[in-house]
Amino acid sequence: MKIGFLGAGNMAEAILKGLIFSKFISAKSITAADLKPERLDYLKTKYKIQTTPSNLSVLKKSKVIILAVKPQQIRDLLSE
Repeated sequence: MKIGFLGAGNMAEAILKGLIFSKFISAKSITAADLKPERLDYLKTKYKIQTTPSNLSVLKKSKVIILAVKPQQIRDLLSE
């Protein structure tokens, strides 16, 4: 199963950390997208997940999508 995160902030990190450490899914099966390259670099280095600045890329390769953005950002995300 491939899981994708749209948004890679603290909420996304908490969820993906739990998924990986519980061995529910391997890190290589998780992809996260975010606007901040430094945040993506951090998650890629710490958890060994795949990252991308492209929400569309996450949507294309994932079976499950987790929306992990702040409520005020959801409208812009969904319109994309």
